[in-house]
Amino acid sequence: MVRFKWSIAMSSRTYKTSYYNFYIPVPEKDCYLLYNSRTNGLVEMKPEEARQLIRWSKLDEVPSGELRCFGQDAVDSLIESSFIVNSRLDEKELIHKRIVGQRRASYRNASFELTITPTLSCNMGCPYCFEGPKPYRNFMNEETIDDIVQFMEREIQHSRIVESFGKIRVTWYGGEPLLRPEVIERLSSKILVLQEKYEIEYEANCVTNGLLLTPENWAILERARVSSVQVTIDGYKDTHDTLRPLLPMYGSDDQGNYDKILDNLSALSQSAPVRVAIRINCDKNIMKHIDLFFDDLETRGIWPQRREQFSMYLAHKTLPPDGLPVDEISDYYSSREFGKQVDQFSLLMLDRYNRWAEKNRKQRARIRMNLPKPAAFLCGSASLPYSIVLDSAGYVHQCWEHVNHNTTRAHHISEPYDLQHPRRSLFVHWDKFMQNPMCRDCKILPVCNMACPHLDPPDACPDIRWSLPDRLKSQYLMTKDTPEQIQSFEEFDNDLQDTYSLSVKCDEIN
Repeated sequence: MVRFKWSIAMSSRTYKTSYYNFYIPVPEKDCYLLYNSRTNGLVEMKPEEARQLIRWSKLDEVPSGELRCFGQDAVDSLIESSFIVNSRLDEKELIHKRIVGQRRASYRNASFELTITPTLSCNMGCPYCFEGPKPYRNFMNEETIDDIVQFMEREIQHSRIVESFGKIRVTWYGGEPLLRPEVIERLSSKILVLQEKYEIEYEANCVTNGLLLTPENWAILERARVSSVQVTIDGYKDTHDTLRPLLPMYGSDDQGNYDKILDNLSALSQSAPVRVAIRINCDKNIMKHIDLFFDDLETRGIWPQRREQFSMYLAHKTLPPDGLPVDEISDYYSSREFGKQVDQFSLLMLDRYNRWAEKNRKQRARIRMNLPKPAAFLCGSASLPYSIVLDSAGYVHQCWEHVNHNTTRAHHISEPYDLQHPRRSLFVHWDKFMQNPMCRDCKILPVCNMACPHLDPPDACPDIRWSLPDRLKSQYLMTKDTPEQIQSFEEFDNDLQDTYSLSVKCDEIN
């Protein structure tokens, strides 16, 4: 098949540079990177070409004579990747249509996005926890379990909100959900009956502190078809046990709980159908001793030996509602600092893996050059029609950060399902493009995954708002200076359908 290219001479259109272009100078290599956040396009350019585009970006239209002088092949490529667009195109409106499209799609083939708290009690007393003080001996009873199942079947059969249901996704949350494993088992078994009866796809995961991941509870999670578990470990033993102490009513904490959690993880069968993500709530003190944490993981055979089953990631630790003493606040990373720390952590993981690989005669790994993921503009736990957070008494909340606060309750799950309830409508109808001018005009918006209706910029902005150009440049320089660590720029697949998180991952083997 012959492909006919657009002809400058034959076209009567006028063009402009894309609003979402980033022009990133790389003087070390005498070039520029041109990145477009709307299409996730990324190319390298000569400085004189980039300066021409920068000059055009200040004009309403690209002068047609200058466009012809730029060269047919170059212009074809720039238009194909949307670095240059039709001058009549409203790119911001395209982004808004993407947001509206995501919302409409969520009403056609909906998902039950259920965050369920078997108990609000917790056996740890983490000072930075956003839930605040938690009740003791609190748990979901059989009546509430039945109310949840009846609600789900009623909506599957007679929903007036969505056309159909394509998936049930359950997140077991708390408090500490494994304080009440029997609730997980009983409610899961009943939900799975519905899933099979109505032939709906099913997925479940669990957020736990890991202290109660005993063989018996691992077995319960497997029967509940939990396929992923998130466990928080705040670095090495000294920092973890200080920041995440066991509460006295749940036993003695003389030995700390760090070793117990790692023992529980190492006891997980290698054939178990579950992946474990180790979350590290990152601050400066934790990162000082992170090498010791890697040592312990390797000694116990958790990582990198079982890297297909265990993964790690950094989470940005934010201040709790009541704040902290000034001397403790200094340990926290700003958003800009955290972005750099994520990249440094990825390189540390790569180094640790390759040292282990050489010692054990395994293949070395490289990290991938990655672009940001296209934005999911709707919060999965708050903004979808059936995204529900349920406390242990069966009350509906719209955000899991508020599940321990009675003032955020909307209605009970046994009552008529009401998206227009005053405590829910803000989340369900939230549109950051229309409601926040700062978001609407932000060039990061197409890849901004800050989708929280109750947080406002700039305080809530993700780190890539400030760090994206530097991080792309840093990865590019790695492809030139240390190609043994990262795939080359020429190997990089610039297909929008094959983009990943900006945090590089140690999972590509030479």
